[in-house]
Amino acid sequence: MDGDKVLRGSREICAFVGVNWKEMSVFVKNEGLPAFRIREKGNYIALQSDLILWVKKQRDVYMK
Repeated sequence: MDGDKVLRGSREICAFVGVNWKEMSVFVKNEGLPAFRIREKGNYIALQSDLILWVKKQRDVYMK
């Protein structure tokens, strides 16, 4: 992981990217938020670097 920070849980991940944690599954399924669950159970997990790239892509899409 090269020192990349792992974020765990809907609230932590959503706070990092600035979206409502109650809509986490919508952002994962429809907006490509790079978070996953192991065997589709438990807390979401995401790498900080992946989330930063996702936010930059969202910025580019919505600031046109």
